[in-house]
Amino acid sequence: MGIDDRIDKAGGGLQTTWRVVAAVFLLLLLVAAGVTIERAADRKDREIQGLVPTGFGQLQQSTYAISESSGQFVQPRTIVSTADWTTLTLPKIGIELAVPQNWKQVGDRIDSDSVVFEFSSNVFASKQFVIRLMSNPKRSDPGDFFWKEYLGFTVPISDGVRDGSVELGNTWLVDGTEAFSAYYPEGGQAGEYIIIPRGSDMLVLYAEDLRFSPANKELFTVIATITLL
Repeated sequence: MGIDDRIDKAGGGLQTTWRVVAAVFLLLLLVAAGVTIERAADRKDREIQGLVPTGFGQLQQSTYAISESSGQFVQPRTIVSTADWTTLTLPKIGIELAVPQNWKQVGDRIDSDSVVFEFSSNVFASKQFVIRLMSNPKRSDPGDFFWKEYLGFTVPISDGVRDGSVELGNTWLVDGTEAFSAYYPEGGQAGEYIIIPRGSDMLVLYAEDLRFSPANKELFTVIATITLL
């Protein structure tokens, strides 16, 4: 074998070696890309799962929860410390709750079927939070009861929604019980209402000229402390 033949043979072997190295390198790149894609997908899944609302067993830890049968609920949660709040039991109304120490109970006695608290902040002047247990002899649903029995309208609540007289809210879960909510913007009864069915009665929670929202931290937290007896 001549020198030229040996050179050609060596060159061919070198080319084969480089082809093998290139193939291995390409394979490693494909594996690394697959791992990167898999990790990114897993991270995305975890991010999505982090946005999924918690279940009904964690009422104090989430604002929202998903019901398999009824859609979305608003769930109150404690967003301010209640360590120095006063816990009250209202046997005639059938609830227990905690209120800030600076909330003043006015009007009816604590053992009556309605209780009124006054409170204020550096944002708004004195407002009232009212708890009232009312009879529901017609067995009306919460929306009709609120609109016709409580506010005294004779037309359907759908008419009020249509003409802007009332704004329907979400369904709430108060101590695990479904509740109707609405905001009424007019006159001395302006504010948000939460109506909780209690057998042949209705429990009415009312915030004067305010909404039960996380923006009103103390008010929202008070709803989270309610236990239905």
